[in-house]
Amino acid sequence: MQDVSLQSWSGGKGANGIPSVHKGNLAQQSVKDKKKRGERNKMAHELESSFYFGEVPWHGLGTPVEGALTSQDALVKAGLDWEVEIQPVFIHYQGNPLNAINIPDAKAVVRKTDGAALGVVGNRYTPVQNVEAFKFFDGLTQGNFAMYHTAGSLRGGKKTWILAKLPDVIKIRDDVVDKYLLLYNSFDGTTPFSVQFTPVRVVCMNTLTMALGQVVGERFRMRHTTNVMSKVSSAQQLLGLTNQFYVNFQEIANRMAVLALPAPKMENYIISSLGIKEEDKAMWRPMEQYAFTKTMELVEVGKTTPQSKGTLWGAYNAVTEYEDHWKKNQDRTSRFEFSLLGSGAELKQNAFAQALELLK
Repeated sequence: MQDVSLQSWSGGKGANGIPSVHKGNLAQQSVKDKKKRGERNKMAHELESSFYFGEVPWHGLGTPVEGALTSQDALVKAGLDWEVEIQPVFIHYQGNPLNAINIPDAKAVVRKTDGAALGVVGNRYTPVQNVEAFKFFDGLTQGNFAMYHTAGSLRGGKKTWILAKLPDVIKIRDDVVDKYLLLYNSFDGTTPFSVQFTPVRVVCMNTLTMALGQVVGERFRMRHTTNVMSKVSSAQQLLGLTNQFYVNFQEIANRMAVLALPAPKMENYIISSLGIKEEDKAMWRPMEQYAFTKTMELVEVGKTTPQSKGTLWGAYNAVTEYEDHWKKNQDRTSRFEFSLLGSGAELKQNAFAQALELLK
């Protein structure tokens, strides 16, 4: 087993006070190895691999495949047919590669296929391998005839996801919503192993991300600890609540679709959904000004349906349309990640929470 080292530590600090992580033995890294690490760093903020089946997904990312895939085929097509291992972490004291000191409370997550160091984690961290995630998804969707729609990895393999499309659709008055189930995982210790239901509006491909607990009173997020897989096994019963989730969501969405919002309430809802705290609009930052103006514009001329216009459902979807399609300074990969897994998902969950408050 090879080690993962922290280079250039002197008196407990490295270059710029921050040690850098690399994979390899205690000998000096070759120029070729450094070049490879540079290429991996370049890929760190990009989509690494993915596929999609059926229609082009809203994010427009991935390689198309024909025919419904088994979990094993999906694993290969998504470029996720690799495993990670846990390795010790060392520091090179005073820059001397022969003077290595083990860091007892840290371990490195290393991809076996290419030696990429995906993250530094604590001693209790236990990875959920990609093949285990797909097996879990098989059990989760069993009997629901779900199809693997898209899957892949981001940030050089640090984050992975699987998105499956469930049969049937939801009708919210004259609106149609597809049913999806999203599983995401990380190998850098930044996010827990998680599953969430992800409705997608057909008319504009908005992802209506919300926390599981907002609809069915349960939430499924597990930290990577030694008993994570035993929890995954028991969680399959919990997530048999798929049908209950969508029944409850449809009921809530239809209540939103018949609640008309007068102009002042509409404006207040948009402001609170966007997370703008400052009451004085003159003090808003340029990005806040843009977000509010664009979302209010989408309330009127966005990709909504006639019966949704002027309602709480229409306002909620204006927020999701802004986040998915109009937010500035995001390429497609960043938009996908933040919309489903990051701050964009949190913004949508906040918008849904604000809507629930108005329904009380």
